[in-house]
Parts: sequence; structure tokens; C-alpha cells
Amino acid sequence: APVQNAIVGDLERARTRVVLVSRAHEGVREPNLSAVSSGVFVLDRYLEARFRVVGVFGNYSVLERRY
Repeated sequence: APVQNAIVGDLERARTRVVLVSRAHEGVREPNLSAVSSGVFVLDRYLEARFRVVGVFGNYSVLERRY
């Protein structure tokens, strides 16, 4: 959670208006512990609450801050 909390803090401090999310690696299973979910969804919940999808281009979603 500390890393995701830091990212959320940075996004808030910078008042980031647009976020680009890549889904290119969804479904890809890495042969290491990164394949196991940490169970931490701080960043996911923050993006869902503060941003909305304004475009999807292939594996990329463009999110815009809600005002």
C-alpha cells in the first residue's frame, strides 16, 4: 500500500488531469511473485473515483479527472 499511496499523493499534488492506462499485459502470467495479487487496490479505487474513461485505443484507456 505505501507505493500506491505515494502514487495517489503525487497525482493529487500535481492535479494530474489525464492518465493513460495500459492493459497490454492483462492475462500475461509472469513466472515470479509479481503474478500474485498483493490485494492492494488503493490506486484502482482512486482512479475509479477521481477519473472517468474518455477514450479507449487498443490496449490503452485515457482517463480524465472528474471536476
